Parts: sequence; structure tokens; C-alpha cells
Amino acid sequence: VLLTGCNSGGGQGDQNNVVLRSPVGIGYAVYSTATEVRVVTLATGVSKILELNYTVWPSQDGQEWLAIDTTNRYRNREDDFIWLDQNGSRTNRLTIRKSLHGIPKLSPSKQTIGVFWADEDSGESYTRPTFTLFDRQANIINRIDGVSSFDWLSDGNLVYTTKTGDVFWANMSGSGRRLIKQVAGEMQDIAASRDGKRLALSVRRQQDPEWRVWTMDIDGNNLRQLTTSRANEMDPVWMGNTGWLLVRQGVRTSALGYAGCPRLHMVNSNAPNVVELASDDSEHARVVKYRDLDSGRDYFTDVCPFSPASWIQE
Repeated sequence: VLLTGCNSGGGQGDQNNVVLRSPVGIGYAVYSTATEVRVVTLATGVSKILELNYTVWPSQDGQEWLAIDTTNRYRNREDDFIWLDQNGSRTNRLTIRKSLHGIPKLSPSKQTIGVFWADEDSGESYTRPTFTLFDRQANIINRIDGVSSFDWLSDGNLVYTTKTGDVFWANMSGSGRRLIKQVAGEMQDIAASRDGKRLALSVRRQQDPEWRVWTMDIDGNNLRQLTTSRANEMDPVWMGNTGWLLVRQGVRTSALGYAGCPRLHMVNSNAPNVVELASDDSEHARVVKYRDLDSGRDYFTDVCPFSPASWIQE
């Protein structure tokens, strides 16, 4: 895959010779760097830079982007939900008493927000963040203990993982849960395919010190390891109904984590064997790159996503 992009000033590079060698779907990857949000057109590689200091997450239709603003956390002990349009312009703000954590995700109807929320304890410290469902007026719909990651299914229901290795289905209010699978190891970053038939998630097992991306069917069958490398592979996101995933490699998981930038890959979930992620493209994995014009030369460089990369339809 040949993926190009823009310089750091936001101008577009020369697109005359851009070729997409593998039809993995048309859409955008959205992720945060250390100082900005980038929107990369995967078919051409051209990227748009938004001067936003948040981790943004788009609704399934791509029309609303949601983020957490922690500006007032230490002054007023409050965090805010903020809504943005695709140009990064703020359209709404909702103040939540106490502390929000992780990435907030809108349900397909865009009427419910899933996020991790910490109560205030004794007026000073915070409790452990608990998975919480809010409506758009900040009313609490449900709280579920022990959740490590979650995602919305296209029908408005939920899937989530627990710290004890369980994968659950639940209805749109978070109740009526049903066990899908028990997995040996730690789990997080669950992601549901757009057709609701498959799940991807990050798994770390006792015999392997690194996080790996695994996939399975929505009924828990066909559990398999998809990726491997000498670094963590995490944060899978489905690219529409193509069967391909965006995956971050080399993600820091501690203060002593990996040096340098994480690398963003496109990985074919239908690969017959475990896919080893490397710096070069292979039959079942592509490195997402953009064209860097800062030096005045025309060359390709890897993207550097310091947040999970979401995907939206073009």
C-alpha cells in the first residue's frame, strides 16, 4: 500500500502519483500525536492536521467526534465531554462532576456515551474508574464494575471485557449480560466489526510478555492470535467491512516502555497464519505512511499515533 500525506503545516502533498495497491476500503484513520490530531485518507495518504490537544473518537457515522477535556480537573475537580465536527470545531460541551478516563464512545444512535468514570472519595481522592453509561444530558444509565474495555455493536448493544478474562455481550443499557468467551490472559481494547459478526481484542498471556491482537466470532468461536512482533500490538479497529484492522505496534505500557513512536499497521484479519508485523509491507500487513515535505524532499515516513486510531467511512 502506498500511503502519502501532508507536511506539518497541513498543506497537501503532490497526489499525481498516488496508487493504492490493495483495496482495503476507503476511509480515514483518525489519531492523536503528541500535539495534534491527524486525519489520514487511507486511499491517498493525504492527511489533514487539526490543532486539538485531545484524543478524539468519531461516532459510527463519522458525523460527531467526542473527546474529554481535562482542563478543569485540578481546579474545579470536573471534566467535560466535548463534541466536535469533522473540522475540529466544537459544537457542544457537557460538564461531568468528577473524573473521566479512557476514550468516550457514542452509541450508534449517538444518544448514549460509554466511558470510564471515577467518583470522588472523601472530597479528595478518586475511586477506581468504573465503566459508565451516560445519556446526552449527563444522566447515569448504568455502571458496571470490573470492565477493562468495551465497544458498541452496530445494533446498539454492547460487548465488553473484564479484568478476569471474560468477554460479555450486554444490551444497550448495559444489563442482561451474556458470557461470550473466557480467555486465559489479560484482555483490553475490544473492537466489534461493523457487521457485528467478529471481535478483535488485545490479549497478553502468561507465556508471552507482550500484548497481541486476537480475533474471534461474536459467538466466541474461532478464537485465534492474529499478530506478533518484538513489541506490543494493541488497539485494533475494524476498517469497515473489509476484514482489515488498524493496529498500533510498539505502544508504551509503562514509564519504561518502548522508545520512539508507535507504528500504525493495516492487518488482514483473514490471513491464514499469525501475521508478523515489521517495518516493511507484507502480503497481509501494510505500514500506514504519509508523505513528508518538511525537508523539501519527497519521501515517505511512518505515522506516529500516540492514541488509538479510529476509522471513519469516507
